Amino acid sequence: MENQVLREAIIRTLAFHASWSYAPTYIQLLLSLDYGVNESQDTRVSKLNLEDVLKVLVQEDLVVKQQGRFALNRFSYLMEQGKEKEIYNSRKMRKAKRVVWYLKKIPWIKSVCLCNTTALGQSKETSDLDFFIITKPGYIWITRFFAALPFVIFKMRPEDPGIKDPVCLSFFVTQNGLDLSKLMLEDDPYFRYWFLFLLPLYDDGVLAELWFANVNILKRHANAIPWISLDKTAGDKSNSQESKSSNEEISFLEKKFKIIQQNRLPSQINKQANQSTDVVISDNVLKFHTTDARRPIRDSYYKICNEFNVQP
Repeated sequence: MENQVLREAIIRTLAFHASWSYAPTYIQLLLSLDYGVNESQDTRVSKLNLEDVLKVLVQEDLVVKQQGRFALNRFSYLMEQGKEKEIYNSRKMRKAKRVVWYLKKIPWIKSVCLCNTTALGQSKETSDLDFFIITKPGYIWITRFFAALPFVIFKMRPEDPGIKDPVCLSFFVTQNGLDLSKLMLEDDPYFRYWFLFLLPLYDDGVLAELWFANVNILKRHANAIPWISLDKTAGDKSNSQESKSSNEEISFLEKKFKIIQQNRLPSQINKQANQSTDVVISDNVLKFHTTDARRPIRDSYYKICNEFNVQP
């Protein structure tokens, strides 16, 4: 019975990875295993059990293993594609670290994570550098302004033509908005895996709060473990003894920067704002995903699960 649950979990997990065109490593597969809606949070497997069931699936030609990566048999081509994409990873990571070198100097930023394909080391040459940023409460608009400023000036954003590794700063939350489950679709496999594979490049300690604020996202992934930041600063870098007058000044500036930026938002963002979880504008969340891939990826995932006779 245990092996059957594990067998389905492997196929289900590889089905999702196929839907977003990725072949995971052994460790990534282990940590992201999706046990399904009917399994408890206590469900876990040892590495030995996983290896045994994987061997059987490989022998049955349901799963392919190549150079330490795994894929469902029909998606073995993802391994070669991934190998080709890896050549861009070093360049993109160097650029991402330079971006974070600047961002972490902004006093209201508490964490910066790289996300999507670049976080997996499998981005295309033309892929953006997508960042997820956590700010102090009450500072989200002023933070966004100064975070984006140099990339606007030097034309390094996705909308700027001909730029390599454009910087995409389209997802901010405050420390009061760490429960990301509110931003999910009714069934949102993409968001779950996006969350699991965040790559922290700077953290003042708030990521531990983010992890525990999102236990609902983690329910199906019993093997998941918290992230480890590549640059961790103990405690809050901001001055906890800020005067009342200083706070009032910042609050005044926050309102001004909010008005300035809202007046400059593209019409498509204003049109979609708060109509769904794609584009969300509030004092705790700024999420500007006007072209959201979650639904087509979910549809592809359902189709693959159905093909391999497992419940999504």
